[in-house]
Amino acid sequence: DEWRTCQIKKMGHLLHRFGLPARWRLRNSTPFIPRYGQLRRMGVKGIRREPTSGEKVKSFLDTIWKAVQENRVYLVHFGQLATLIGINQRDMLILRGCSMIASACGIGSSLLGPSHFWPPLIWASLVFSCHSYQVYLLVNERRAVTMTHDEEELYMKAFVQYGFKPGEFKDSLAVAKARYTRHAEGDELQSHELHYLLEGEIEVIDKDKGTDVLDVIEPGLGSWLRPVYHPDVFFDQCKHGSVVYKCSSKSGCRTVSFDRKILVDYIMQNPRLTEAAKKVELDDLWGKLHRAGPHRRRQTYQAMLQMAVSDGKLDKKEVELLVLFRMRNGITQKQHEEALKKLGLTDSEFMKGEVGNANLSGSCSDSFSTSPSSTSSVFDAAASDAVATQR
Repeated sequence: DEWRTCQIKKMGHLLHRFGLPARWRLRNSTPFIPRYGQLRRMGVKGIRREPTSGEKVKSFLDTIWKAVQENRVYLVHFGQLATLIGINQRDMLILRGCSMIASACGIGSSLLGPSHFWPPLIWASLVFSCHSYQVYLLVNERRAVTMTHDEEELYMKAFVQYGFKPGEFKDSLAVAKARYTRHAEGDELQSHELHYLLEGEIEVIDKDKGTDVLDVIEPGLGSWLRPVYHPDVFFDQCKHGSVVYKCSSKSGCRTVSFDRKILVDYIMQNPRLTEAAKKVELDDLWGKLHRAGPHRRRQTYQAMLQMAVSDGKLDKKEVELLVLFRMRNGITQKQHEEALKKLGLTDSEFMKGEVGNANLSGSCSDSFSTSPSSTSSVFDAAASDAVATQR
């Protein structure tokens, strides 16, 4: 052994003398061992080569791959655990994320097996792709958006409580070409657009019946001037101009307008938005019906006043019936004075019975008899009907 070691050192010094690099070493750290193959052919034992960095990485990865193959059953368990977690979540984004994890674990477990059964792999990959697309849509819906003051006001009043996400709301405004408009008193709104009232009051007028006011729209529930989801089904006569919307507020009105056809087409593309739009329409209808009662009672009181002064005098019984109707139906003093103003009277003239100068133009005086007996009978019927209605 000593002789062999000495010969190896001599060969190392000889090779190093001719400029050959020393890249090999003995196990006992003997330097200057030049070539592994030459020394092996010479019968030299106990020499090993230092692995390169690439070989070290490959060896490490091979070790991990072998360990994963031997324990691929844990991927199945992890995927099923993700499925159990997902089906107990109410958030759709978390549910789909867990489903993606379960599909990925199933694909990995199949690929790590000794043989690949391709049909399940293909279907699992398709399921994973579908979940990925839906997750993209959900993340896009929940993206952070920036709203102006007007957009935030509209969103809080008319959209958020029905399930519209901020991103969907912004997309709806952009697609339907929403614009905010101020209207002066007496301005008519365009009938071919969908409007939502933010400020002021708007009268619904039927032109076929002169200037008869069908309804008065105020901000709040029932502020949509057209049905949201099916704008062409209701008020079809609006296309012919028989029903118009006119601003009746002295301080003006502020509305936001949409292109009805484009908005409906956009809503129908998303089933969830379709359900949300139906809820908007139901609440809007309820608001209109709830508001119609007081408006009709004010119209009835206006007609009763017109009949009462049509004979040029007011007796004590007529005044008592008018006061009773006001009490039973919540007619305020301001509404009472507005009704008298339409007849050209003041409250002091009304209390004194000085109604000879009343303006009797309108349809009510032509529809009823002006004799005192018939007027009293009409008042009796109206008052009794008001009491029954309130009960």
